[in-house]
Amino acid sequence: MKNKIRKNVSLLLCGCLIISLLSGCGRQEQTEENTEPVVSENGKGREETLSYNGTMGLSASGNGAPAEDNADLNMFSFRDVYGVTYQVSFNELADVHSYDMSCLTTDGQFKSYEAPGYTSRVGIDVSKFQGDIDWQAVKEQGISYAFIRVGNRGYGKEGTLNTDGKYLQNIEGAKAAGIDVGVYFYSQAVSEEEALEEAEYVLKLLEGIELDYPVVYDAEYVIEDEARTDGVGAGQFTKNTIAFCERIEEAGYKPVIYATMKWEAYALKLHEVNEYEKWYADYEEFPQTPYDFTYWQYTNEGKLEGIEGPVDLNLEIIPIEERTGEILQGMTKEEKVAQLFIVTPDALTGNTGLKAGGEALKQALAEYPVGGVVYFSGNIETPDQTKALLKETWLDSKAAAVLPAFLAVDEEGGSVARVAGNPAMETENVGDMADIGATRDERKAYEAGKTIGEYLSKLGFNLDFAPDADVLTNPENTVVKKRSFGAEPELVSDMALAYMDGLREANVAGCLKHYPGHGATAADTHEGYAYIEKDLEQLKEADLIPFIRGIEEGVPVIMVGHISLPKVTGDEMPASLSGKMIGDILRTDLGYDGLVITDALNMGAVTKQYNSEEACILALSAGADMLLMPEDFKSAYSGVLKAVNEGRISEEALNEAVKRVIRVKLQYL
Repeated sequence: MKNKIRKNVSLLLCGCLIISLLSGCGRQEQTEENTEPVVSENGKGREETLSYNGTMGLSASGNGAPAEDNADLNMFSFRDVYGVTYQVSFNELADVHSYDMSCLTTDGQFKSYEAPGYTSRVGIDVSKFQGDIDWQAVKEQGISYAFIRVGNRGYGKEGTLNTDGKYLQNIEGAKAAGIDVGVYFYSQAVSEEEALEEAEYVLKLLEGIELDYPVVYDAEYVIEDEARTDGVGAGQFTKNTIAFCERIEEAGYKPVIYATMKWEAYALKLHEVNEYEKWYADYEEFPQTPYDFTYWQYTNEGKLEGIEGPVDLNLEIIPIEERTGEILQGMTKEEKVAQLFIVTPDALTGNTGLKAGGEALKQALAEYPVGGVVYFSGNIETPDQTKALLKETWLDSKAAAVLPAFLAVDEEGGSVARVAGNPAMETENVGDMADIGATRDERKAYEAGKTIGEYLSKLGFNLDFAPDADVLTNPENTVVKKRSFGAEPELVSDMALAYMDGLREANVAGCLKHYPGHGATAADTHEGYAYIEKDLEQLKEADLIPFIRGIEEGVPVIMVGHISLPKVTGDEMPASLSGKMIGDILRTDLGYDGLVITDALNMGAVTKQYNSEEACILALSAGADMLLMPEDFKSAYSGVLKAVNEGRISEEALNEAVKRVIRVKLQYL
């Protein structure tokens, strides 16, 4: 079975000379001055040969032949939404993309892009013409962001500025559902002064509103109808665009430019707006513009529950390292330290068995914007109650931090099932992994992961501390006996990775545990000291194999157990606090650069030897990135922050840990 988590995909870079069927499409904007789009009846199949001339963008020869003075330039072709084919010269000064189009996938409606170093999110754009929207239903179908029209300038002679009558309702509804929000304004500015007027109009409409996504400048052609911009050339359009974007940026928002292929080729001096990200519209199978873009509007015929009629669907392609650096740069030291912790809602609020949000949770997350919240049986009562608690936690964490929190749970299946183990949740328990492993059927492990991922995702969880990747090499082991897939390293590897594929299918991050393997122990680290009497070579022959395979396949998270390995480390230090086990072996020897999280730090193997502050500092110094459930969270947070301020934990080490947290969040949240 193909592993969906594999990252070792060869890059087939799509360079700037790709030339097949580039679309010049996009919305025909409905405005108060003209609400019906006009479709060309005589353009279908007509071919024009156009070339960039530096002033008006394109020149056309009436007979379809290349203009003489551009015949030797590098040309490429595109087709617009009406089937008209154009041939244009390539703008060598404009930024180009290097996306690998073989990494674009679709499930029939939603597209995704997964290439090494990238991730993606699906979004929509809407205006008042979509009517009343059920934003919660939209969110539950996997929509992560929305561009909402705030207004437009009419394209009649008067050029009236109009407010979209649904913009506030749409912004509030999307935000309440946990959807990230940006806005767009449809421009018909004929001068820089008018573009600035439009920018001020937008800023006035946004007073008191915090955006998650950019403000988009959307200037488009008016097809086959007279418009006030008909006589405007590429030079003026470019000046208008820059004027709008500069004012928006000056006000603290991020500007983005909406463009079709025709607009890029004809209406803009694209190289003069290289600094601004592009939202590119193209309804062909692939967005084959050679020029750089961040967002791709790939259809205007999307169908979503909660929206009557068709809706534009968009794909955001995210360069993980670049975005990670931007996010990190905007974080305070206190926010960075808080992101290292995953704790229970009880620990945050001081309320045992917290089952509902409220002011206490909101204030706690504002004071401690933690990287994640983990839920146990005492927090999970009914489906509706759990959904409401997780939704409120998600929204409060979004308001408190630059990225929302991991919403985590221990849901392996079988005996470890916080959700399926509760009859009131009316959820299928997939059974013990030992039974699934005994079938030797990889597909059953995948289906188990997918089943768990689907019901967790519907509730609002995005991180599952599963599967168990322990190789059961000690028949006396009772801790993971039913939780392990078996005693054969390759079987355990195959099963665990298939299970993770199933989780990922439901957009839930999985976590291989418990490195370096709990299957050889006899004692239970929940109670106290547990050890393995093996050296490193013996570990590599069995216990480490599932983790080595997982590293090769690009697993997002590995959990380190509290197991002591005196023949490897020379002491009784738990692996979760050991620089030898994490920094030297997991990071350097095995080459893992993903997210490392400790097992719960309130377990006896840790608490009987260290207080919370000591344990957390040791774990971070050893190379861990996230700290799960220290016994005294607030003491641990203060201790880690103090250690950073005093230089005992370097800011470089802190930043590296937080970057790993951000990378996984960008891919799953």
